[in-house]
Amino acid sequence: MKNNRLVNIEKARNIKLILMDVDGVLTKGEIFCDASGNELKIWNVKDGLAFSIAKRMPNLDLGFITGRKSESVKKRAKNLNIKYLYMGELNKISAYNEIKKLSGLDDKNIAYIGDDLVDIPILEKVALSFCPKDSAIEIKNICDEVLDVFGGCGVFRCTLKFILSAQNRWNNIHEIFQVNSN
Repeated sequence: MKNNRLVNIEKARNIKLILMDVDGVLTKGEIFCDASGNELKIWNVKDGLAFSIAKRMPNLDLGFITGRKSESVKKRAKNLNIKYLYMGELNKISAYNEIKKLSGLDDKNIAYIGDDLVDIPILEKVALSFCPKDSAIEIKNICDEVLDVFGGCGVFRCTLKFILSAQNRWNNIHEIFQVNSN
């Protein structure tokens, strides 16, 4: 880990955009193909709820930068209202730089979640970097926060909770799902 927890909490207060890899972060990194060659991915329901929370948060956008092209990722991103979707990007830093231009944000406003070597250029640039517990050792050595969960097991939820807690927006998060009974 690069920084101590207090430094990371301070950095999290400025985050307005969370970008992430998909395979190994939002999924366990396994790729299932049916007999027709269709790719299937398993998504974590805890992350699903976290995406629902995130889209209700003002001044917070999300994006996927993934090295693979996948129809299931495209459909999932659409379902989750992901603002930035870049697929088939092994040179992820160029997608990152394009997103920075489009968003008008600086590195200090961006967090990234990655798990493997192709994520290093972004992880080294963003204000706050996260990785799952089962990430490559090279990734764990450079990330600000190594999460207590494995890829595909609620990584985004843990990241979102860390950031929103630092911004004092997590404590009453359950209230956004309450239905007005009047």
